[in-house]
Amino acid sequence: MKQVLLILIFLITTNASAQWVPVNTGIDGASIKKIASDGSNLFAATGGGLFYSSNSGTDWALLKNGITNFNVTSVAIARNKVYIATYGGGVFRSTNYGISWEQVNSGMSSLYVGLITATENYVYAGTQSAIFRSTNSGDNWELLNNAPAGMINSIIAYDSLVFVSKPSSHGVFRSTNYGIDWIDCNLWAYHLSKSGSYMYATTTLTIFESSDNGQTWTDIVGDIPDYDVIEIAKIGENLYAGVINGGVYRSTNHGLNWVSINNGLSSLNVNSITSNGVKVFAGLGGGEGVFSVTSSGNTWTKISKGLYNYAVNDISSYGNNLIAAVPNKGICISTNGGTEWTVKSNGLTNKQVTCATSINNVLIAGTSHPNPSWGAYYSTDFGNNWVNVNSGSVIYQFFADGNTVYAAALGSISISSNNGISWDFISPGVAMSTTVCKKGNKLYSGGYHGIRMTTNNGQNWVQCDNGLPDSAGLPVVDYLYCDSQNLYAGVKNHGIYVSFDDGLNWIERNNGLPETSINSIYNYGSYVLISTDSAGIYVTSNYGLTWESKNEGLLDKNIKSFHEKNGYIYAGTSEQGVWRRAVTEFVGVQNITENVTEKYTLSQNYPNPFNPRTVISYHLSVVSDVVIRVYDLRGREVETLVNGRMLAGTHSVTFNGAGLSSGVYFYRLTAGNFSTTRKMHLIK
Repeated sequence: MKQVLLILIFLITTNASAQWVPVNTGIDGASIKKIASDGSNLFAATGGGLFYSSNSGTDWALLKNGITNFNVTSVAIARNKVYIATYGGGVFRSTNYGISWEQVNSGMSSLYVGLITATENYVYAGTQSAIFRSTNSGDNWELLNNAPAGMINSIIAYDSLVFVSKPSSHGVFRSTNYGIDWIDCNLWAYHLSKSGSYMYATTTLTIFESSDNGQTWTDIVGDIPDYDVIEIAKIGENLYAGVINGGVYRSTNHGLNWVSINNGLSSLNVNSITSNGVKVFAGLGGGEGVFSVTSSGNTWTKISKGLYNYAVNDISSYGNNLIAAVPNKGICISTNGGTEWTVKSNGLTNKQVTCATSINNVLIAGTSHPNPSWGAYYSTDFGNNWVNVNSGSVIYQFFADGNTVYAAALGSISISSNNGISWDFISPGVAMSTTVCKKGNKLYSGGYHGIRMTTNNGQNWVQCDNGLPDSAGLPVVDYLYCDSQNLYAGVKNHGIYVSFDDGLNWIERNNGLPETSINSIYNYGSYVLISTDSAGIYVTSNYGLTWESKNEGLLDKNIKSFHEKNGYIYAGTSEQGVWRRAVTEFVGVQNITENVTEKYTLSQNYPNPFNPRTVISYHLSVVSDVVIRVYDLRGREVETLVNGRMLAGTHSVTFNGAGLSSGVYFYRLTAGNFSTTRKMHLIK
């Protein structure tokens, strides 16, 4: 099957230059929900997609051709067909070992599928409290009305037999006629697994085995410690028990005695275990990936190259180097534009990293609970060693201003003027500040209290919410950003708001945006970029009057952060690590190389500010269809000044604002494929 992996890699990398591509080498690893094997072929289900290896885990590739939901909860293999269950996308099927996929949900009343198992033609899918069956390889589904009631924890099928575990309905049930009728096995267990001709039912303190298709069960728990056994794998006479937070145990005498074999495992949180008759494979949680061990071996080997499924809470830079805050791993650094990453967490005793920044050759990391060593860390040697300065609080975001670093924190805003080595605290008078920014001498704090502003370093605060939508009395502000002129606020479930007067008034700017929350805001030249929690990345070049989606190739649309460096935009996702895209295609700067700006220019109006008249000039180097319109702060059209074909040369048009109130207005030139916007002030 090596050819399959090569084909998959080709499909994944084709046209990569025209879209987002993952750049995760060096921070390999994923939280594995389910791992399935078929000879040397492995499939790993993760919250960031389905990964495939044709060489027993040496290399992995993300499968995506036809898959539209990447929260994969389970995977099953039957003959040459592979099925995956997804949370929100239902069931997907591949008939060519993962090269292409199709969604197969006809007849299913819920697309939130947590379990999948399959025989040659029969497929069974479990939702939270129902079981669906397909008798034609997933083409159509029917609800099994006679199935036991209650939450489904596990499902296994082979031949005409189907087993389910429903702890809320007493335990394990068995069907001998493809799920039509059910028999209570009088066995209480959470988890079911099958290895060879044996069935296993497990939970805390118990491992039951059946060699007669579930008619009788024998307790083989032996002397295994008091752990929750999630799955059993078998090679020859050796049994392997995957244990949640206990690692892996092996028995060579059919369960009488068990021995821990955890040497080499980076975590004891085992979510799934399987074997191919030669090796045992363990899928770990916490972003630790997949490990393997031979049947007689005692040391595990990590086999996660190309396997990535983790969140990146923040991306920043240090010189030409990239810094990524990766929870459960710590700080990751790339010295070559994201091509390779190195985890640098020595001394970072709290790996729940929320944000990172750098100032004056010092790296600073912010962390959250529940680790007692939360707060800020700093490193003076490029991340090789970290020191916890016990700033005493959960840190949500950093903002650097000159030689000063501000941290939005639980209960306060933290301030450091010595590169993060020590911190002072000012209180905005609220319990939580989740975002902070500074414009001139004005410091802004955002969070569940809306927006507050101080001009005297926290001695006095002013509420700045006029125009923002309320949520239980105050707007919930997820992110604040300021450029040289304007303030931008991401409001929970309400998108983007812009202020042109230092926060006194706010205007909604969501034309082209879906209803969403904003995770991050970033400025690049005349462009403003936003990342959302469900709709990916959007860009505007006209102060938010219109937004354009820039998600081509991006699979995970929950973008936690982004950063521009050396001609690329880097996006940190919630489940699929770091992705990269060239700035030139991202913000349309390609137009510059086509000399569009040489063909069209729009000058600043004169005078500005004005009352009531001002002159707008523009230049065309070729005959063009030209439109110039004026808009108010809310994006409503005020007047069309030009609408027609104009000759090459410099032109002027007068705008009269006599009938308008004082304030900020925008004028927009559209000519051919070129469009640009400027701002003007009417003062009466």
